[in-house]
Amino acid sequence: MKDNQNYKETWDVIWEKPNEVDLYKMKVELNRTKETKLWKYYTEIVDLKFGGWKNVTSVELGSGMGWHSMVAASEGATVWLLDYSKPAIELAKKRFELLGIEANFI
Repeated sequence: MKDNQNYKETWDVIWEKPNEVDLYKMKVELNRTKETKLWKYYTEIVDLKFGGWKNVTSVELGSGMGWHSMVAASEGATVWLLDYSKPAIELAKKRFELLGIEANFI
């Protein structure tokens, strides 16, 4: 029987592998994400319900490198990232710092 459990050790192995952190590529991908239909739809909802991203506080559980939080924070949201993998959080911190985007890490 296959074990489908979600173990911290499994994710640590993934996040401990060398991960390229390329500022140019991250900026391009961030801008592409903001141009997607889905992100524009999220933004419409946030504008309608909260008056914009600056009025949003978000906690991303199991954040990994925190891509969703990064996009929201780049629009002004206050974000908190939580992951039980220390290597994932360290990678997320590095990526946020490179882009000059503020975030909170747990």
